[in-house]
Amino acid sequence: MGEKILIAVITVVFVSSVVGINLLLSSDADSLPEFVIPERPELDLSIINNATQEEFMEVKGIGEVRSLDIITLRESLGGFKDIRELTYINGISDTILEAIIEHFYGEEMQSEETTADAVQASETGMEN
Repeated sequence: MGEKILIAVITVVFVSSVVGINLLLSSDADSLPEFVIPERPELDLSIINNATQEEFMEVKGIGEVRSLDIITLRESLGGFKDIRELTYINGISDTILEAIIEHFYGEEMQSEETTADAVQASETGMEN
């Protein structure tokens, strides 16, 4: 009886894997939700390249282990050249990357957007 249960479990796992792989391979890539990090070549990477472990730990979703992983990766790369390199670390999802960007660059990004809005408003004659 135990062998029949084991065979049934293995069969279910195998079929589920094959079905899941087929769904991934057959799905339309355009229909999959994707977090896109905006192109921001103006991000000053020296900010995260000089951030301490404690500063990374202030970001929601980053604890002692992940912050140490960030520091270790940064040192092995000789500094980050692209903000997306943080996703090389297991457990740093797009959501956490977004939180890192907001934490370290939030005010900078907001001030740039406000300036851009003001320029656009003045060009169209719609100043507040």
